[in-house]
Amino acid sequence: MTTALQCEDRQGVEMMRPEPSMTTTLYDLIWALQTVVPPGEDDAVVSCVASWMHDGRIRAAREVSPL
Repeated sequence: MTTALQCEDRQGVEMMRPEPSMTTTLYDLIWALQTVVPPGEDDAVVSCVASWMHDGRIRAAREVSPL
């Protein structure tokens, strides 16, 4: 399986079917992105996460358990 990172404006694009989903922490997501982004490109990681949050591809859990 190949994972592709796309950090682009998806405005006006309609999805025909729901995409698979998974549950993870924001920290694990950022760590996974940093493993495929060259060192020093933290802005790219922040841009991807911000874009995904804006597009609704990343959502906060409805209930957050206390630490």
